[in-house]
Amino acid sequence: MLIRGKSKNKSKNKNSNRSWLELPEELWENILMRLATIERLLIAQKVCTTWSRVLNEPFMWHVIDMSNCRGLTNSSVFPYVCHDAVNRSQGELVDIRLTFYATKELLVYVAERSPKLKRLSITWCNSKLDPKDLAEVVKELPMLEELCLTYNGITKEGIEALGRFCPQLKSFELNNICCNMKLGNERNVEALAISKSLHVLRHLKLIYNSMTNVGLQAILDGCRNLESLDLRGCFHKTMNTAMAKEPPWMELQEGIWENILQRLGVIEILKTARKVCRKWRQICKEPSMWRVINMRNNGNLTEIGYQLEKICRRAVDRSRGELIDINLQYFGNDKLVQYIAERSGKLKRLSIACCYFKVCESLVEAVQKFPLLEELSLTHTAITIEGIEALGHSCPRLKSFEFNKSLYMGSVDDSDNEDERNEEALAIAKNLRTLHHLHLIGNSMTNKGLQAILDSCPHLVSLDLRLCKYVSLNKVLSSRISRNIKDVKLPHESLEGLEFSFEACWDEDLSDSMSDD
Repeated sequence: MLIRGKSKNKSKNKNSNRSWLELPEELWENILMRLATIERLLIAQKVCTTWSRVLNEPFMWHVIDMSNCRGLTNSSVFPYVCHDAVNRSQGELVDIRLTFYATKELLVYVAERSPKLKRLSITWCNSKLDPKDLAEVVKELPMLEELCLTYNGITKEGIEALGRFCPQLKSFELNNICCNMKLGNERNVEALAISKSLHVLRHLKLIYNSMTNVGLQAILDGCRNLESLDLRGCFHKTMNTAMAKEPPWMELQEGIWENILQRLGVIEILKTARKVCRKWRQICKEPSMWRVINMRNNGNLTEIGYQLEKICRRAVDRSRGELIDINLQYFGNDKLVQYIAERSGKLKRLSIACCYFKVCESLVEAVQKFPLLEELSLTHTAITIEGIEALGHSCPRLKSFEFNKSLYMGSVDDSDNEDERNEEALAIAKNLRTLHHLHLIGNSMTNKGLQAILDSCPHLVSLDLRLCKYVSLNKVLSSRISRNIKDVKLPHESLEGLEFSFEACWDEDLSDSMSDD
């Protein structure tokens, strides 16, 4: 009995002492990522084959932290360890921190092998690294977003190189607690270079910088996107009232500012308003500010026409999928409509004017991505029969459709075939049965098309037939329209109040004959 009991206990202990090497590799990845770079390379990778295999994966080296190496007994090991870590990243390195032992040769090695680097931090390397060296290094880092230099200098040329070769740089730290003994005009060299070259900065730290008020004023004027600024230890500058105090109107609540800024056009917000101050810039980043995008303009695109599509894309991006209403005038095209469709699944209203045949192909695919669309307005802008069919299949909530065009838009005005003249009207009748509002200014349909619409769209509340010169209302049609539809605009009625001109659509002789009737 004693022997059996002992054997049972042994079996129990064997199961409870399960080997730690059987843990999933995902857990080892999480554990090993918490070790410092030197610990991983000099110790951890030698423990077992599992750890060695995990540490050979490039994603384990997205971040290389060489900041805890002050106690190295042999500093010559530092560059070899860093080289090994950079090589293991296989070009996927995004963040590296170097302390005490960084040299120009090491930085060049890192830069040449790390095109995706976003953050570079260098601390206490002033004895081994000349400030002039950084100008050459940053040329190889086009994706750099953050640069932190502590107890390390950088020349004016280095700052200029940052502005030229690192367009995505958003954060710059130049903290020199015991390195700044500059005198006279030299005190503002770095500040003036920053103000001239780094306009897109969001975060700037200049602890113990030698600049005076001249340099500070230049930074405030040149870096309008700043959200944070650290001036601790900058003893040569004195904050005057104009610099330190915001005007009284800045104390208004953000809700009031949102209301005010939303009254501006998209172009005014993106080109001007967001640059006024930090508060306006923060408000203009909110998706709620971009639920409605109105790109209304007068059609004179000589000055900013080439920028309108770019501005519109930026506005759509800022909406972050919350866009519900967009208005495009004169500059729309297939690519832009597709861009909007892919990013605006909640869109309820789409208005496009004076884009003629530039968007008709893309509309077929675009409307299939607008399941919540309630209103579509096309003025002097074509849509195909397939586009109307896609509206019926993909936009079950569509209640309002405006298809107002000039007859000179190439259609079938000169055709004697009645079926061709009624193609659009028949497509609407067949596919858009739930419409409440329909505007067909300048349409080529005849009584046949109008009859089909009246038969198939029983929910119509308003109908605009102005300039439909082939519609000849008889007593039966007139009676039916007046009885069932509350708001009707007849073919001969005035065009007064319309935003766009339809003069080219109208046949004066036909107008006179209708008036006589």
